[in-house]
Amino acid sequence: MSKNKLIICPKCGHVTEDIDFETKNYHGQIVPDFTSGWFEHNELGEMDGGSFEIALMFAHDTSRHWTITDVDGCYDVAEEVKKHLDNIITRDL
Repeated sequence: MSKNKLIICPKCGHVTEDIDFETKNYHGQIVPDFTSGWFEHNELGEMDGGSFEIALMFAHDTSRHWTITDVDGCYDVAEEVKKHLDNIITRDL
């Protein structure tokens, strides 16, 4: 599981469109409220892909963190996808 600080859109405080992403071997989307998304392999398609949920966690120090969890039975979200999501969803607050 990834755990990092959540990013808020610097322009408006939220995101208004699905966020498309692409890595060397995968592509997918995240929904505007950062609660879920999907990914699939560029060559293998859904055979190496799946859906995931993103959950917010609030710490006692009021910092916000996120976790990503597979929801459709693939054994895990690809590490390459997790690392890329860190770049999309997170930043230092």
